[in-house]
Amino acid sequence: MQIAEHAGFDYALSQIRFTAGYGAEYQHEPVSFSHALLAATEKLKVIAAILPGPWDPAVAAKQIATINHLSKGRVAVNIGSGWFRGEFAAIGQPWLEHDAPSTLQWRSPRRERQLRRKSPWPRPKC
Repeated sequence: MQIAEHAGFDYALSQIRFTAGYGAEYQHEPVSFSHALLAATEKLKVIAAILPGPWDPAVAAKQIATINHLSKGRVAVNIGSGWFRGEFAAIGQPWLEHDAPSTLQWRSPRRERQLRRKSPWPRPKC
């Protein structure tokens, strides 16, 4: 990544695959890996790819917010919807059709407010 940074690249993408081909068994978890890439570079921005099934939205938001703070704003997120149904089955996640109402879990107004707040955790109601 340092070579890419010195060559003038602005962004790197840490992709997410669990079982799909092209060496998925050798891929690291993208949120942690993105943090490691950011720690090893000075200017490069890293896009962490995540899927809505395996990651709970609040936990993912907290992870990304922490990494964003530690890297001084150099992380972004690519929330994919998945493309390989067999991969979801292999890791015990339900396959959600791309237009199914349940896929809106990540896009609901409540979730968006939680993800946009400084702290993504819901505040207790008193």
